[in-house]
Amino acid sequence: FMNLDAPTEVVTYLNKALTLKPRDPEVLDMYARVMTKVRMYETAISIRKRIVRIYPDGLVHRCKLVQLAMSVAAWEEVEGHTPGILSDLRASPEMMQECLQPLEATMNPLCSEEDLQWVTRFWANKIMTRLPGVPQILQAAGQLPPPREEGGRELRVGYISSNLQGGAVFLMIQGLWKAHMQCSSSSSSS
Repeated sequence: FMNLDAPTEVVTYLNKALTLKPRDPEVLDMYARVMTKVRMYETAISIRKRIVRIYPDGLVHRCKLVQLAMSVAAWEEVEGHTPGILSDLRASPEMMQECLQPLEATMNPLCSEEDLQWVTRFWANKIMTRLPGVPQILQAAGQLPPPREEGGRELRVGYISSNLQGGAVFLMIQGLWKAHMQCSSSSSSS
């Protein structure tokens, strides 16, 4: 429905929709999605903030604001909303699938180790195990080896991404890459 070469027409259409329904969450959500798509991130964030102001109890709206803010490094928004979102998700875990995925929690510096474990455990137990073929894979894999602390061997996990120039994996490994580069430069200067 949208031609990215002509966002002016789309914005005009959405502005008309907003004059007719200025508090409609669907119109506002569509506006924010379009602004994100055309990389007008400041406008998209201001629209997401407006939705949250109008519907402060809307957990999904707050989650969408944090997701957008994390993707454009608007950390003040992330810091302002993450603790409340995590608290509300613990009270309403059925909203988890719409609000927070494990990778987002991993990338969020405000998620504690306990929060991360809770999010990933929820996804593993409630969502991933219901995907087609997953129960059979789990059954075929059998029991996982004990953790290293209990006499087991260290597990190694690998991930291959077709694009390490952006996206979640890129953001996740930035700290690791920076630390590696610092170690490499300090050891080469010795």
